[in-house]
Amino acid sequence: MKKTMNRKEVTRLLTEVLIANRLSDRKYYAKEVTLDYGTDHSKRIDVVQFQPKGVVYASDIEKGTFTCYEIKSCVEDVYSGNGLNFYGEKNYIVTTMETYKNLRDDINSGKLARYICDNYPESSKNYGFMVAVPSTIIDLKDTKKIYEEYESPSAFEGESFDWKMYTIMPCNEGRRSRSTTELMFCMLRSKHSGSNFDREQSYKWLETRDKNKKMCGSCGVIHLIAQYPYGNANYCPNCGARMEFDDE
Repeated sequence: MKKTMNRKEVTRLLTEVLIANRLSDRKYYAKEVTLDYGTDHSKRIDVVQFQPKGVVYASDIEKGTFTCYEIKSCVEDVYSGNGLNFYGEKNYIVTTMETYKNLRDDINSGKLARYICDNYPESSKNYGFMVAVPSTIIDLKDTKKIYEEYESPSAFEGESFDWKMYTIMPCNEGRRSRSTTELMFCMLRSKHSGSNFDREQSYKWLETRDKNKKMCGSCGVIHLIAQYPYGNANYCPNCGARMEFDDE
């Protein structure tokens, strides 16, 4: 009997499918992009994409569009509090067809929208959904095949080439509150830090002026002690680096 993929494996595969289908071929993107770095209200976006109007003139770059992608493995992940940070002109929740189907009642009733508004008040209200569908669906405009997949979702497993990304709920382009310079800098920083740490190395939780907060020795993001179940060894919820307390 084949083992069912866990949440971490589903997230990894969804990320691979997104990058292969939507972000390859000279697209500008970064993973695990942190905004408000070094504060106690930092926000991490799974993937941020930048699409300039052109690459010849400065004005074309200034008029570029940012798209934020939050990758969610299941319904529990959507409501986990781990981030629905939408700061682009376009924003998408990337998930499996099964998860999208299970969220339909929450989408239609407004429950999901209220949850995002209450828990992520700075997030844009402009967001849509992308779902992974089998690569055997040759034509993504074949609504009959898409509906059949919705009615009976395929088990999400295998490799990235087994799947395609389908925009099942389009996002209308809206306004963003963060500047082009800020978002591009945050993307650049994530390319050179964050997930690039040495996984075999341990880092220290660093003291701050507030005894209730600690700073990650790898990425520098400050976290409330009470918000995470720290032990003698744990992992930074922002960058994933293995952390340790000083011996007391």
